[in-house]
Amino acid sequence: MEHIAKYILYDGNCKFCTRTTQWLLRYDKQNVLTVLAVQMPEARTILKQSGVQFVNLSTIYFIDNGQVHTKSVAAFNILRYLSKPVYYLSYLRILPKWLTNFGYDVVAKYRHKL
Repeated sequence: MEHIAKYILYDGNCKFCTRTTQWLLRYDKQNVLTVLAVQMPEARTILKQSGVQFVNLSTIYFIDNGQVHTKSVAAFNILRYLSKPVYYLSYLRILPKWLTNFGYDVVAKYRHKL
């Protein structure tokens, strides 16, 4: 069975974002996630190949099986690949997308102060 990469692409100039991705990797017991800063050439290539023409540094990108997820949808899909108990946070995806994206946007707005 071929391993299809699952990419987490984030703002590498954001300390909060960097700490968060490091925290996520601690719970990636199956080692299926690849983390790259969007500023890296490899990340830009992956985004372009996935159809993303404009990179928004205020969002996280999760590319899974060729499908691009952003904001809270990306976060919930990432959490699905992590070990328990963190995995259970993925159940928050049942909340309305407008609500979870609003929360995501608030954190994203102040991420450089966190």
